[in-house]
Amino acid sequence: MEALQARKHRPGAELSIAVPLPESIPPFPAEIAIKLDKPLSGKPELNGEIRWEATAEAFTKNPFLLTMKTEAARIQGLNVAPCSPVRKKQ
Repeated sequence: MEALQARKHRPGAELSIAVPLPESIPPFPAEIAIKLDKPLSGKPELNGEIRWEATAEAFTKNPFLLTMKTEAARIQGLNVAPCSPVRKKQ
């Protein structure tokens, strides 16, 4: 896995994953969307390798996107950094 991001509509509840070929040039398009049962406890670290077990939910051919659903506990190797607290406006 080369690129990873969390979606904005439910931060940390969906991961977007790119699987680039060795000769690919960034930016890499997301090819896999993993919907999680609950949001992650922080921000996922980018550009690492992960393994997961999931069930396929949907597929689009153009643009290519495989959507899968799983529990956060079934993802191995995903490092999560703590999020900074949100400051309230006064």
